[in-house]
Amino acid sequence: MLKRISPGEAISDDGFGIKLGHRHIIYYEDSKTMGIGAEPDKDLSCTVVFANSIKKWNPPFDSEVVTPKKKLEITKRVAGALTFLGIKHRMY
Repeated sequence: MLKRISPGEAISDDGFGIKLGHRHIIYYEDSKTMGIGAEPDKDLSCTVVFANSIKKWNPPFDSEVVTPKKKLEITKRVAGALTFLGIKHRMY
């Protein structure tokens, strides 16, 4: 279950959360974090999330491989959290 922390931040009972930044989303899970590229689209109607930027964790976990399965899980979690927050988005 997701819980709104602020208009741009949500956490889940499943141990992950997102926080919307200016041109990125911080995804966190347990003690790991990663930045995911995101920006408003041309007409500012939604946020474009660059799923291809889901590549590695921030240090000290940057040597841990993000598998395709994990990347898909993170993509789904981010999309779900943005929907929950009422933020229109498009995964790219």
